[in-house]
Amino acid sequence: MADFEKRGYTITEIVDKDHMNMDRKTFSKHIRTDKAFPKPFFESGNSVMFWGTNIQYWIDKKSGR
Repeated sequence: MADFEKRGYTITEIVDKDHMNMDRKTFSKHIRTDKAFPKPFFESGNSVMFWGTNIQYWIDKKSGR
């Protein structure tokens, strides 16, 4: 299971083997379109950052922890 620290993560860091281990297209198509998935705290051009604690909370909520 993925463990996210209290810091900002880019999409590349979220989908890597150490965290969610999925393809970027799969992430964008199925997970990011989920209305409950946290909104990014920073968006500028191609750079999008998400808070790790918000992602961890979303994963815990989805898994029932």
